[in-house]
Amino acid sequence: NINFYKDHPIYGIKNLLKTKYNLNFIISNEIKDMLLYFKAD
Repeated sequence: NINFYKDHPIYGIKNLLKTKYNLNFIISNEIKDMLLYFKAD
């Protein structure tokens, strides 16, 4: 996502504003991905 924002700064800024509202959702997805990764090991 960060690389995408670097490539599209204006679009990224709009998404960062949205991200403020979706932060909890994003964090929970990150944690889910980590748990799945560790389970795979």
